[in-house]
Amino acid sequence: MNDRDRSKLSFLNFLDHFTRMYGNIFSQASSVDINYNHQRVLRAFWWMAIIVLMQSFSGHLLATLVLDSNSQINDLRSLDRSGVLPGVEKGSVAHSKFKSGEDLHSTNLYSKMLQQQNKSLLPVKQLISDASLDLVKAGKFAVILDTLAVKYALSNRYNKGRECGFHVAAQTFHRNILVMVLRKGLAKSTYHQINSRISFLVESNILSKSINNKVKEYTKCLGTHVNKSYLTVEDLRGIFILLCSGLLLSFIIFLGERIHERLNTS
Repeated sequence: MNDRDRSKLSFLNFLDHFTRMYGNIFSQASSVDINYNHQRVLRAFWWMAIIVLMQSFSGHLLATLVLDSNSQINDLRSLDRSGVLPGVEKGSVAHSKFKSGEDLHSTNLYSKMLQQQNKSLLPVKQLISDASLDLVKAGKFAVILDTLAVKYALSNRYNKGRECGFHVAAQTFHRNILVMVLRKGLAKSTYHQINSRISFLVESNILSKSINNKVKEYTKCLGTHVNKSYLTVEDLRGIFILLCSGLLLSFIIFLGERIHERLNTS
């Protein structure tokens, strides 16, 4: 056999091996007999990796398809029907709103609060704590608080690297009215000076800029920015470890077979 025929035969063998490997990627069994143990080990680990990879993606797809798009709570009505325990700041405006019972849903929710006051009627520090937010993440608790406090809690949680993926309801439960309490009997000039300085803080954006710097990361802790709908290389790290283990074991067996052949031929 001349060099040209050998080169052609080598190229055809390469195409044959490439075709079989390409077929194995798409779960097609090989019809070629395996003569060496290292090939059997390598293909066994390869098939295990393929099976794990297929199950990972099919399971992830199934979990994505069965998610209930209507499970998010956006108002008091859906909160009442969900059975989730609401939490409000004790003695706050929100507390008074539920206590007054303006509608049936507010009444039902306040009854739940009274049954578990030590878990539902809490100070702000406990409502925005990691323990409370962990319960919210688990779907067992709903925090009803002013927007600024919620933004600060989510921004702080993101900066600490804690688990995110929260949802902020669309309904506005009450208006926040900011007031300044002063001593009675102050001169009118003092009131005018305070009002002018407050107006300066608001109009110059000094106050809003300071607040935004504290809560600027809160959107990164919302579900639309954090929840993953895909698998990353980090999620599939075990598959690569399995393949590398198979390659290493196959290589060791290959060396053993080569040494055994040389000992038998010598």
